[in-house]
Amino acid sequence: PEPDFTGISLSPEEANLYRDVNGRRSLLELTQTPPLAPVENAKILYAFWTLGVIVVKNPIRIQVRTTSLKNWREDS
Repeated sequence: PEPDFTGISLSPEEANLYRDVNGRRSLLELTQTPPLAPVENAKILYAFWTLGVIVVKNPIRIQVRTTSLKNWREDS
């Protein structure tokens, strides 16, 4: 079934990205879809996911190495 976008106004770029979500393209491929930048596409896909209009077919677990905030302090 088609998702209910009642009350949600999609830009042409958002609508095109939604149409590209077909279960065969990877997240990486979807984020690389022009004309928007990958980070913008990632934000839009995350919004679609949180709204429940797309689902993750085969979830994978990833780890991201980050720097420690142990020595971080805010200057006043």
